[in-house]
Amino acid sequence: MSVPIQMDLPDNKVQTYTIYPEIEWEAHGAVLKPILLSVCFPGALPPHLVRKDVPIQVTVSLPKELTSFTAPVIDSVSCNCLLGGSDSCSFSPSDGDYEREILVPSPTNDNVDRFCDPPYEQPITFLPLPVTFDYQSSCNWEMLCKDIEAWLVTIPYSTPLRSWGRDAFWLAFIAAYPEFPHGKWPRWNSNIPLEGSFIEEWTMSSVGSTVNLSNLCQVRQQLWHDFSIHVGLFYPLPIVSPGSA
Repeated sequence: MSVPIQMDLPDNKVQTYTIYPEIEWEAHGAVLKPILLSVCFPGALPPHLVRKDVPIQVTVSLPKELTSFTAPVIDSVSCNCLLGGSDSCSFSPSDGDYEREILVPSPTNDNVDRFCDPPYEQPITFLPLPVTFDYQSSCNWEMLCKDIEAWLVTIPYSTPLRSWGRDAFWLAFIAAYPEFPHGKWPRWNSNIPLEGSFIEEWTMSSVGSTVNLSNLCQVRQQLWHDFSIHVGLFYPLPIVSPGSA
């Protein structure tokens, strides 16, 4: 299903898009489904102006009334990495402007499977979760942490899948030990760095020190929600096994 987009071009330097993601209704409310968005740059840049890295700023905002319930999580994958070639990301001149080509493969496209199945050939062994998984149970989160940890250290560094798995690990780790970096918690594999927007924000804030019996359920409910949304970025299947208990 295509995603409606409104395009505002105030000048040639900044392009603003209004995107309307698909909505999936679940028992606890509405969930905004992840969006695959291509950003391409027509034309050639003068070599003397290009250094090793070219910083591109991407800003995502939500309606003000929704910001207390969710926040956008942004990850980047190059067109070459995702589709196996730069031809999948292209622009063509038209009346002085550029026509934007949205990456929506047809059913006959050999690349369509890359959008429907978990990326890369490494299976995500910690998913789906058993139907008995209880997001309010610290024991369940502890077991999930161990499963993610064992899988994550087998994934090559410097890949989007590794970054995604690292963030999934920290979400599960905090759900298991919500007082972190305070309280008691076990050591984790030294090959998993304390990096990523979620864990860095958590450790810099005072949330862990304020977790207690009165708000623990609410904290874990929010972490489960964030974990579910994050997992959907690379795992488009149900994260809980549909089998009976």
